[in-house]
Amino acid sequence: METIRIILRDPVLRMVAGLMFLQGALTCSLAPSISVLAMRTFGLGNGGYAALMIVSTVVSVTSALYSGTGATTFSPSAISFVLAHALLLPANTMFGQLFAQARLAADTFVPKTSLCGRSWLRLASRFGRAG
Repeated sequence: METIRIILRDPVLRMVAGLMFLQGALTCSLAPSISVLAMRTFGLGNGGYAALMIVSTVVSVTSALYSGTGATTFSPSAISFVLAHALLLPANTMFGQLFAQARLAADTFVPKTSLCGRSWLRLASRFGRAG
């Protein structure tokens, strides 16, 4: 229970836990209805929806590879790295960024407590996804 108190007292950890919960709830409320919208409302059908998922996956992987390695390979500089990660991938990396923020905030506590705090944040994100 001490770790829950730490999360509730620390404004950064409290914000991260709340955002993880909200992102999980949003994902759980939208994910089941996306295929229904695609097929029934927009008339894509099974094949159209499958094609949409393939294109979405290819675009996502390509942008991740380009922004993660390509931008710094073709023009290796801190500016290209920051721009790639700030402009190309912010939506895809929000969950990872929240964990990074939580880790930075939790590392100011005693190591044993900081590990427990991150475990509670993971648990909060699971409850948000269980929606």
